[in-house]
Amino acid sequence: MPAPSPGTAPALTGIAGSAASSVWAVGSDTPVGTSQPHTLTLFWNGTSWATVPSPSPGRSAVLGAVAAVPGTAPVWAAGTSQPASGPPGPLILRNG
Repeated sequence: MPAPSPGTAPALTGIAGSAASSVWAVGSDTPVGTSQPHTLTLFWNGTSWATVPSPSPGRSAVLGAVAAVPGTAPVWAAGTSQPASGPPGPLILRNG
């Protein structure tokens, strides 16, 4: 099933669903006009994929995994963020 790719270098690294019409996919994509990856979050509503805005702090940020528990609202994603200077650090996002 085709999924949206708003940038130039999409990479999906995790997928999780809490129902057939509630599936999340995460990873990274490089926005047009930039050279660093930013978080990429997609949602499947049972019919099509849509890009969902997600924070992308620092110079670059990628999501590596996502988890959803059936019957509950929160969805968690984990990855890394690279600040303007210094080493990369953990990135954890929650939706719901």
